[in-house]
Order: sequence, then C-alpha cells, then structure tokens
Amino acid sequence: MSEIGFRIDGHKNEFVLNEFGQKNVLADFGINLTEKYTKYYMEGLVDIITSFEQLSKLKAENVMLIDILSIVCSMFDYLLKTNGKNIRMLELGKFGLTAYFQAKTLKLFSDDNILFYCHKWGGSDQKSVNLLEISDTYDRFNGEMKSGGVSEQIIPLIGDSSKIIKTLQNDYFDCIFIKEERYGTLLSEIVQSIKKVKTGGLLIGYHCDCYFHQLPPHLQNKKYTDDEITEGGYHTGVIFALKELFDDHYEKPIRNSQIWRITVTKELKENILKEYCYRFERDTINQLIEVGHSIERGLNGLNTLNQTESHTLELLQQDIGMEISKCELTSTDLAYTAGYGALKKAIIAVKDKYVETMIDYKQSDDPKTKFNIEETRTLLNRWFQALYDFEKDLNK
Repeated sequence: MSEIGFRIDGHKNEFVLNEFGQKNVLADFGINLTEKYTKYYMEGLVDIITSFEQLSKLKAENVMLIDILSIVCSMFDYLLKTNGKNIRMLELGKFGLTAYFQAKTLKLFSDDNILFYCHKWGGSDQKSVNLLEISDTYDRFNGEMKSGGVSEQIIPLIGDSSKIIKTLQNDYFDCIFIKEERYGTLLSEIVQSIKKVKTGGLLIGYHCDCYFHQLPPHLQNKKYTDDEITEGGYHTGVIFALKELFDDHYEKPIRNSQIWRITVTKELKENILKEYCYRFERDTINQLIEVGHSIERGLNGLNTLNQTESHTLELLQQDIGMEISKCELTSTDLAYTAGYGALKKAIIAVKDKYVETMIDYKQSDDPKTKFNIEETRTLLNRWFQALYDFEKDLNK
C-alpha cells in the first residue's frame, strides 16, 4: 500500500511517500532559500498533484501520477535550495503532459521562470516541414497551456531536439528534462545536456524501469545497437545509456517510477565531456587543421603562378575559396556546439580578406596582390591559433 503526504521532522517539513512501510522523502522543505513561506509551496504542491487526474483525461500520453510526482518533487527540492528565481529549464522530447506540470512548478516559484520546450510539432519523420500542421499542433498545445495558466512560462523551440540542443548556449540551463528512448540518441542528448546545464544543475529523464544491475542476466549480456529502445519489457536503450555514462550512480526518486535524475557536479561535467563530447571536437579540430594547411599551400601557389598560367591560376583560386568555405561551415558548427565563438570570427575574417584579394588580384608580383595574399595568410594563422587555443581548453 502506498500513501503520500507531509510529515514534520523536527523543525522541517517533508513530503513523503510511504510505500509498504518504508518512508521515502520526495521533497525536503527544510532548506527554503526563497522569499515565500514554506506553507505557500506546500499548498502549491498539493494543487499541482491534485490537478493530475483531471488533466490526464485530456491527453493520450500514458504518463503515471508516480512519474509526475518524481519530476515535480525533484524540481521542488532543487528550486527551494536555489531561491527559485530566474530559472531556465529545457524539455527535450515528445508532446505530452509533463510540460504543464513543469511550467506550473516553475510559475509557482516565480513568474520569471521559463520552460524552453523543444518539439517537432509537425510530426516525427517528415522530409518536408508542414507549416500548417506545426501551426495546428502548437496552437492546440498553447491553448491547453493557456487554459492551465502557464502559457507565459513556455517558449517553444521547433525542430529535432538532438540537433537543436547543439545550438543552445553552454552552461545556461538550471534543469533539463529528457524523454528520449533510443540508446545512441539518448547518449548524445545527455552529453550535450551536460554541456548546456550549469554546474550544480539537474538532469531528469524518463523511461528508466530499473538500474542496469537489476536487469535479467541475459539482457545485461546482450549486444545492443544505437537505435536500441526496448527488450523484455524494459527500456533497455535508456538503461544501457545511463549505465555507460553514470555507471548506475544516478537516482530514481521513486523506485517504481520511470524517472531518473542526477545532479551535474563539476567533476561529473569534466569527466563526461572529456570522455565523450570532446572526442568528437578533437577529431574535428584535426580535420580543420589539415584543410587549413591545404589553404596555406594554395596561398603559396598564388605567389608563384603568373598570368600565362591563367587556367591553373583560376582553378587554384576556386579550390582555395571552396576550402575556406568548408572550414567556415565546420568552424561555425563547432563554435555553436562548443560555445567557442572565436573560431567562427577568425575564419570569417580569412574569408572576407580572401574575397577582397581575389577581387583586386592582378598578378603574383603586383605589390598590392602580394600584400593581400600575405594579409590572408596572417589571418589564416590567427585562425590556426584559435584552433590551438580551443584544443588547449579541451585538455585542461
């Protein structure tokens, strides 16, 4: 038999789940760093929970009260200890009930708190974007949130969550909620989320039936793929990803809930990013350096060719331009995902100077031409330095 309610432990109040005689503290009101009285938040928590039954009838999503309890109480515990103001939360995943309860909790603490809600809105695997469907889906969602009084708390982000999260600012969010089920995609989203969440922030996730060591032996020893989702009644994609990243050192707030959570400490952030995220970025840096040296050789070639070799000169000029554009695209992606804007600025400076050089190009021994080529090479070296500086930061 399970019961939930408040209890007084000395001078503090706790929200407790009593399950088969074992008490599990879901939210500790003993540390309240906000400006409002604890009683206000206790009454707010009751209101949020009691609204579940009515709202669940409106949705097809099969989310359980015990999961909502786990999410909301995890947020309460965090918000009470961080004064509850100017909180930025991000939800990645599927359309459903969870957004309302998160936004409702954020609003209870402050009207300035925001939930960024990332969703495709127009369907799952569309090759072309159906703007009408996106509009209809969002309007329906926004109408429901407005009727619940939380639409002002929600900022929609339209697109694939695994792609959008890479473009968001690092160390910006206080809390991120992840709904992904596929092993490979979830692994990537968690790693990216650790970059985007502040140190001391909270990651919350869904579809975790149990810890890895609680799986049947035949599932623990099986081979799995990047698109692994479920097997044997378990969300093996989620359980495998959490095992690999955290070695089961995360929490399940309620044993029978599918919710998992972990606090992103400085040590955890450094270890995960070094092991997973920066592996990709180091490979990208090496590729950029290789292309950069090709550009360097091309600029040297411009100093030796003359107008009598016009066809070869034209091809070389085109090749250099294409290589610079390639570096610009990759540097821009890296700047967004790694939060290192100097890379993008440096390569744009190279591109602008090269375009100017080609417009004014006369012949290799022309003083202005030689000066412009040399200036392009100087800017290219600055871009190289930005790459080396970034690589040093990754190794710290």
